[in-house]
Amino acid sequence: MKDVIKGKLLRYTGITVVLILWEVLPRLSLVNSDYLPPLSRVLLELFSLSNGSYLYMNIMVSIWRVMIGLVISISISTILGLSLGFFCYKFSEKLNPLLRFFGQINPYSLFPLFVVFLGINEEAKIGIVIWTSVWPMMFHTISAARSVDPVLIKLANSMSASKLQLFYKVIIPATIPYIFRGIREGVQMAFFILTSSEMTGSTAGLGYIIHNAGMNFLIPRLYAGGLCIVVISVILNLFLVSFQKRLLFWKEEVEVFDDIKTRKVKRISKLQVSCIILVFLFIFIQGSIQVQKAYDYQNNPKNGFGYVE
Repeated sequence: MKDVIKGKLLRYTGITVVLILWEVLPRLSLVNSDYLPPLSRVLLELFSLSNGSYLYMNIMVSIWRVMIGLVISISISTILGLSLGFFCYKFSEKLNPLLRFFGQINPYSLFPLFVVFLGINEEAKIGIVIWTSVWPMMFHTISAARSVDPVLIKLANSMSASKLQLFYKVIIPATIPYIFRGIREGVQMAFFILTSSEMTGSTAGLGYIIHNAGMNFLIPRLYAGGLCIVVISVILNLFLVSFQKRLLFWKEEVEVFDDIKTRKVKRISKLQVSCIILVFLFIFIQGSIQVQKAYDYQNNPKNGFGYVE
């Protein structure tokens, strides 16, 4: 038990040191507190924002945009990735240079084009999320479909399995772990690109909080918005890691800085699946409501709801 506690403490030592320095350096005037306010001041600002509906609205709007974009990009990348990696292998080799070219384009630089073609409303934000996340997901899926163990394919063929049976019984189970790896990478990239795009063409979202605070020199609020982005991205990553381990309990993966000892992972239960579905429905419904509230305020400030400028 002591070894477990000691390991946990050592694991979070770096974060603890950074947080302590964040509080101490501005207090001792070693860093200008106008540009780097103490952590306690940032947390107080975060607490004051959470008292009203301002912070909640912007968080839900950003998460809603990410969720809608990811659902679409996961569908596109999985279908195209499995098709190009398994059914159209030779055709995918010809498309590979073009796909790699599109995947290397900086998504943020394309945001003005999304605004031109899709408008300044939600379509442009969701479009940039789709563009950002679809490429890593699709590349992971194509690579996974190509790198399935040939022994498994030979065994399936020896049992007179059709190509469709081979696809459902061998290819899909073998590629799911790599698809999840692409999803995790796409989620992290999409969330940060979305917040960046919200700084330039949005009236709601976590990126809007940072942009609005920076334009009005509200430095504690600026750091509070950035802290929210970091915390939410960490929570999303931890959720995806835990969900992947429980769903793919038969596939053991080692994370960076993870424990070397093998730990038994329980498979996901029906109750947990139901809770996840309910959370997604809550985000979808509440996100839609908060997006509409943001537009109502934009069109008629008299009908606002405590929106903080």
